[in-house]
Amino acid sequence: MLKLNEDLKSDLKYLNDVHHVAYCSEKLKGQTKYELNNIKHDLLLFKSISNLKTFKFSSVKQGDFVLNKWIRPKGPIKAIYQLDMKSFVDTVIEFKNIETHEITEKIPVKGTFIYRYYSIEKNGKISRLAYKTQSKQGMHWYSINNKTVSIAYEDILIEPYSLTERFEAAIKKMIPQ
Repeated sequence: MLKLNEDLKSDLKYLNDVHHVAYCSEKLKGQTKYELNNIKHDLLLFKSISNLKTFKFSSVKQGDFVLNKWIRPKGPIKAIYQLDMKSFVDTVIEFKNIETHEITEKIPVKGTFIYRYYSIEKNGKISRLAYKTQSKQGMHWYSINNKTVSIAYEDILIEPYSLTERFEAAIKKMIPQ
């Protein structure tokens, strides 16, 4: 099941409710920050997917990862990839002093972390859309062709960095770039 629209709705609500800063890889008339209205406008491109009946669906599960694919030979949208990672964590994250390398704080982290990545291949001027989200933190970034918009939140979710690394590696391995 394609979860793109529900993720977009949830992430936009989260962006409306929490303090964040968005940065765009393109220079926009002297701006460094990217406004919420710009993000809402961009994300309309992702919402254009409604009818999946003409696509061929397949799904592959590898460990914590599930890759769902919708592919069709003709039409404005050629392929949609949705990669999910659901991972339970029960660990302690240690923070160290940069100079002394002594442990200054230990924070227990326990819970299920769900990451989702979408890649949409299109015909036309806009040929690739990509979007990464996390269930507890919301949207991490999205891209439209070569433009990337990254989101930084005031409150940072504490999670094992290894989860993010594993998910990024799976994106590169399992989804055509």
